[in-house]
Amino acid sequence: MQLDQRRRGNDFFRKGDLEIAIWHYKQALSIVSVISAMSQADQGEIDQNTATVQLNIAAVQLGLKQFAAAAQSCSAAISSQPNNVKGFIRRAKCHCFMHEYQVSTFIQIRIEHSP
Repeated sequence: MQLDQRRRGNDFFRKGDLEIAIWHYKQALSIVSVISAMSQADQGEIDQNTATVQLNIAAVQLGLKQFAAAAQSCSAAISSQPNNVKGFIRRAKCHCFMHEYQVSTFIQIRIEHSP
């Protein structure tokens, strides 16, 4: 069910219908947020799905020029998956659009020094 919502969001995103895309991504996020893990492997999959959906939401927010909201979505993705390089890169992009170059540079340095 969560995957269906995410796929629908992806379809609308590709078509450029960002408002409908973000609605589907938020539906997917609400579904994954109520799932509880039975094992550590399950939790890893939940965290990965959460991060993916958050980054999809951030991509839509970037398209809508909602840069601060997109940065927050990236931060939420990074909270789920602390080594998510895509999250750091996308968040740096948000900070560049907001002319916060010092923050963007810090994020770049962290990515370069990550394991």
